[in-house]
Amino acid sequence: MRQEDMADDDGLAPASEARPFTEAENILLRFIKPNPNLPPHLQDISAKIYSAAVDIAGRSPGPSAELTAGLRKLLEAKDCLVRAYL
Repeated sequence: MRQEDMADDDGLAPASEARPFTEAENILLRFIKPNPNLPPHLQDISAKIYSAAVDIAGRSPGPSAELTAGLRKLLEAKDCLVRAYL
């Protein structure tokens, strides 16, 4: 299902109403973004986590310490999962 087609019954803002990211969020998202030097199967894993991170950050009601911590933990999770497939 595309983000545009998702129902609003999940309590999250529609993707079309995504807010701009803060500098801290942009920095974390840049590190979560898939590295083009990774093999394709590792890029796929990284891309799925990046997509989730962008969606979650974009739908959040606003910047917060908890959102930043959550993005940092997604970065840690991405690193662990990519290493698990090495």
